[in-house]
Amino acid sequence: MTARVIHRLPQACVITGRKTGSHYLDIRDGVMTPGVVIGPNAKGWPDDELNAINSARIAGAAKDEQRKLVQFLLEARKHGAARTDDEIRWFIRKMIERRKQPEAA
Repeated sequence: MTARVIHRLPQACVITGRKTGSHYLDIRDGVMTPGVVIGPNAKGWPDDELNAINSARIAGAAKDEQRKLVQFLLEARKHGAARTDDEIRWFIRKMIERRKQPEAA
């Protein structure tokens, strides 16, 4: 089992390329997972979640698709699990496939 790394806010911002204010706006807008409590006054973001969100953004995911990804990640978090790289790739691939399908008339 690979250890999950939790990044504090400054590192999370470096990984996502966002500033602190934008990072918190992303959380409010549902396109970033909320931090996990790692101490009485500390939160952090699991690296696999940050990487998954970056992958979706690189793939051109729209905001609503990013929100679905965040829900997908949070569902696993509820069970104390992480989504595997294969599960994340599958989810992003499905988003892209749905986007390419023509709209029904």
